[in-house]
Amino acid sequence: MTNPLQDIGAKPFADIRENNPKANFLQMIEQSLNEDDVNFQQAALIATQILTLRNDILSFSSVKNFLETCLKSQHNEIVKCSAETIANIVKDNLSAAEFVNTLIVDTLNFLQSYLELLFKYPKCTINPKLRQDLKILSKRIIEEKNRKFAALVLLEQLLGNAKTQFVKYLGSTIEIMWSLLQNDEIPIHSDASRCLGECMKQEEQRNSEQTRMRYQGYVDQLYYSTQGNKLNEIKLHGGLLALGEMLKLKYVRRHSKMDRIIQIINRLKDTRLSTVRYALFYILPPFALAFRSGVAIRQSSRNSKNHAIEIAISQSGIERLFNQFTN
Repeated sequence: MTNPLQDIGAKPFADIRENNPKANFLQMIEQSLNEDDVNFQQAALIATQILTLRNDILSFSSVKNFLETCLKSQHNEIVKCSAETIANIVKDNLSAAEFVNTLIVDTLNFLQSYLELLFKYPKCTINPKLRQDLKILSKRIIEEKNRKFAALVLLEQLLGNAKTQFVKYLGSTIEIMWSLLQNDEIPIHSDASRCLGECMKQEEQRNSEQTRMRYQGYVDQLYYSTQGNKLNEIKLHGGLLALGEMLKLKYVRRHSKMDRIIQIINRLKDTRLSTVRYALFYILPPFALAFRSGVAIRQSSRNSKNHAIEIAISQSGIERLFNQFTN
């Protein structure tokens, strides 16, 4: 099938207006929803972004429903593209402020309700009387998988492009992301940790004391997760990715938890959990950058005889550690 939108980005705007009136564009955009063609829908989203940013061709209100529909697509490529399109369109767009606010609230409410499902699930597995509820919960958790992916991608995009509208939701978003990192499946940890890192970065610029308290609390929680003989893979993997993001912050007094972080690394460096080993390797570069200039960490590494830490703070140690944690 010929894609009527594939060359739109290369055409002068004067030609676009003359040869393709607004009604035609809206018709083509709607047509893309009826076609099981990912490339066609991506082209429609690109066209929507180009023409909406030039508000004299398409208004945001005329494409809002189309964007929301794409956000619910079963194709991850379309979900990601629609999230990027929405974020780019609403940036500095006052007419879209209410829409953005509603979108953020609905997305956070969905993630909160999803977490409640996760917390309820273990109770149903223990209680035989709740087996029917267990089937329903299992089905809902599976069905919500795509929407959860869309929610995380959308939040990450809006955090970068709608910072003003997002300010009042930073705290609740951080708490939800941390909860996902501690309780949900490993494949979503990467997206959730990036959202958490960006939220804490923005919060730090407005309330560094609050961010410092979060940092200390989360490091302590991660430390306690390393205790005992039976390690929780999800908590450790999510906690380590979160730590990697938090070590990139500037004003949280990272050195206040230096000893505890060294203990975490020391405790996990010989783990057989491959996901935890990779996550541990992930935090080494920000760890090295955060503490390389500190004299105290060099003394701590010598006192603990922690070879991994000594290597991490050296200029050429990261490659050597890669082999240690991935073999």
